[in-house]
Amino acid sequence: MAAKFRSDIDGLKGIAIIAVVLYHFFDLLKSFESSTVTTFSGGFLGVDIFLIISGFLITSGIVYKLENQSFSLSAFYKRRLLRILPPLIAVCAFCLGIGYFILFPSVYKELSLEVINTLSFIGNYRFAHSGGYFALDSSEKLLLHTWYLCITIQFYLIYPLLILLLVKLFGLKNLPKAMCAFFALALVSSYVFSKGGQGYLLTHTRIWEMFLGGVLFFYKDTVYSLVFDKRQYLQYTAEIIGVALFLYSIFTTALSNGAAWYISTSLLTVIGTSLVILAHNEHSLLDFRPLTSIGKFSYSLYLWHWPVTIFCFDLGYSSKYIHLFSVIVLVAVFTALSYLYIEKRQVSNRLSALIYVLSMIASVFVFSQDGKNLLSPYIDPYGKKMVMLDTIKDLNYKPKIMMTLNEVPVYKLGNQNEKAHTFVVGDSHSEHYSYYLRDINKRPLYFMFMHGTIGYGPNFSGYKVKVISTHEERETFYKIYKYVLDKMQDGDKVVIGNRWDFYYTYFIREFNLKDNDESFNDFIKALIEDFDSEIQHYPKLNFYIIGQGINTSQSIVNCLKANLQNSALRHIFKTDRCNFTKDYLGYRRDLINNAIREYAKSKDNVTFVDRNAAQALGDGKFRTRTDGGKALYYDKTHYTTPGGNMVGQYVFSQVFNSEN
Repeated sequence: MAAKFRSDIDGLKGIAIIAVVLYHFFDLLKSFESSTVTTFSGGFLGVDIFLIISGFLITSGIVYKLENQSFSLSAFYKRRLLRILPPLIAVCAFCLGIGYFILFPSVYKELSLEVINTLSFIGNYRFAHSGGYFALDSSEKLLLHTWYLCITIQFYLIYPLLILLLVKLFGLKNLPKAMCAFFALALVSSYVFSKGGQGYLLTHTRIWEMFLGGVLFFYKDTVYSLVFDKRQYLQYTAEIIGVALFLYSIFTTALSNGAAWYISTSLLTVIGTSLVILAHNEHSLLDFRPLTSIGKFSYSLYLWHWPVTIFCFDLGYSSKYIHLFSVIVLVAVFTALSYLYIEKRQVSNRLSALIYVLSMIASVFVFSQDGKNLLSPYIDPYGKKMVMLDTIKDLNYKPKIMMTLNEVPVYKLGNQNEKAHTFVVGDSHSEHYSYYLRDINKRPLYFMFMHGTIGYGPNFSGYKVKVISTHEERETFYKIYKYVLDKMQDGDKVVIGNRWDFYYTYFIREFNLKDNDESFNDFIKALIEDFDSEIQHYPKLNFYIIGQGINTSQSIVNCLKANLQNSALRHIFKTDRCNFTKDYLGYRRDLINNAIREYAKSKDNVTFVDRNAAQALGDGKFRTRTDGGKALYYDKTHYTTPGGNMVGQYVFSQVFNSEN
C-alpha cells in the first residue's frame, strides 16, 4: 500500500512557510531598524508545523516499505539526503562567495564557522550555546535559520535505525506502542532540559514534535474511523479549528528580548497541526493552488529567503518600499531557480559533493585568515571593539588593582600618588569611558566593571536567571559595590553607568513575563528600587546615574566600520547614510531616563546625567562620528575608543564640574 498524496499537508506547509518568512522578514527589518512591526511575532511557530509534518511523512514512508518488505536503509539515506543536501550546500557556497565581497571581515569569519557547523549538521547546538535563537543578533548570522535543517538531518540519520531496532525487538505490530513510548520520553526530555527556556534550538528538546508526527501516522486511521468517517462537517470543523489555533499563535506569541521558549509556547500550534493531519479532509480548504504551490517550494524558500534578505539589507536596501519589493522579487527568483534546478535534482551528485568539499576547505581557510576579504583593507581600526590595553609607561599613572573578589578586580586609575574620591561602576557601558578616564582625565578614581552584569540592590542581584551573567556574578557585583561604598568618605562621588534596557531581558526571563509596556514599567520600578536600597544609606555620598543611551542600527554600524571615502565601493555601500542616526530604542529610552531623572530629583545627593546630549543634533538625530570623523560605535550600543572619549568628556564634565 503506497502512501497517499495529501494536498492539505502541502497547504499546511504553505501557511507555515509564509509565517516563518514574514517573521524573519520583519525581524530583520527590526534588526536593521527599518521597522517596528511585531504583527507576526509568533511566525517562528511555523517551524513546529514542519517538524511534525517531517515526522509524519518519514514514518509513513518507512512503515509502508517495511510492510511491503522493500525498505532499504541505504536507499532511504540516499533519497532523503540527496534531496536536502544539494540546496543546502548551494546556499552555503553562495554565502561564502557573496560574503567575500560585501561582508565585514568579522562577520565573514563568523560565517565560515557557520558553514562548517551547518555542513557538519551540528549548527543548532552552536547557535544554542551562543546565546539562544531569540538572544542572538540575527542580522549577522547568515545561516542561523539552518538550525532547523540540522535537527531534521540528525533525525533522518537516527530515526530509521531506531525504527528497525524497535521492529526487531517488538515486531512491526507493536511499533505504534513503542513510538508512543518514545514520544512520551522525548516530551519529558524536552520539559526537563528546556526548563531554563534555552531549548528552542536543541535536538533533544525539539525531537518530540517529530515523534508526535510518527504517533499521528500510526493512529490517524483509528481516529478517522472513530471520529471523522462519514462526518465531513467534523473534518471541516477540525481543520478550521486547527488552522485558527495556529493563526492565533502567530499573532499573539512573542519571544523578544531573549524571552524563554517552553513546550507550552508551541502547544496551540502543535494541537492545531495535529487536528489538520487527523481530519484528513480530502476536500480540504487548504487545497488552494497558490497555497499548495508555496508549500511545494517551502524548502527552497526557507533556505534562500534569509541570506538573500540579509545581503540586501546589508547594502542599505531596507528603507524604502521599492527596496523591500525588490528584495521579495529577488528571494522569489532564487527560490524558483533552487527548486527547479537543484531541489529537482538537475545538479549532479558529483558536483554537489565537490562544492561541499570546496565549501568546507574555503571555510577553514577563511577562519584561519580571520575573515580576510575584499573589505579588509577598508576597515576603520577605530571601528573595532575597545580593549583595556596596558600601554601607560609612567608608573605614576599606571592602573593598579586595589582589590579582587571572586577574580573580579577593582582598579585605581589616574594619578596613583593621590587619594581617589570617585568610584565609577557599571557594565561595558562604563567600560566605554576607560580610555578617557585613564589617558585623558587622569584624576584618581576607583573603577569596576563587569560585562552584562547589574547589582545595585537585592532585586537584580537576587535573580536566578542567566543571560550573560549568572546569579553568582551579580551577587559578586553587589558585594563589591557595597564594600566600596562603605570605604568612601563624605562628599565622595559614585558614578553608575549601565545599558539599562538590556536588563529588561533578565527581568522578563526571571518571572516568565510577556514583553509589553506593563512588564517594562515593572522592570523600571525594580531598577529604581535597587538604586534606592543602597543610596538611602549613604546620604553624604554624591551619586551620578548615567542614563540610557540611544541604540543605532546594525546597518549604520556596518557602514561606520568601512572607510570607503576614496573607494568606488562607497557608492555600493552608501556610506553617506551613516553620518547620523536616530534612536532605534524609541520611547523606552525616555521611559527609563525619565524615571531615573524623577528619582534623582527626589534625592538631594543624586544627579541624572544624560549622555546622549553629547551626540544630539536636534530633530531626533544623533551624530555617529567624532569631530575627527572617527566612528562613535562598534556595535548598536557600544562606543569605540574615540566615541568613548568624546562622550566620556561630556559625561564626566557633569561629574567633576558639579558643585556636589
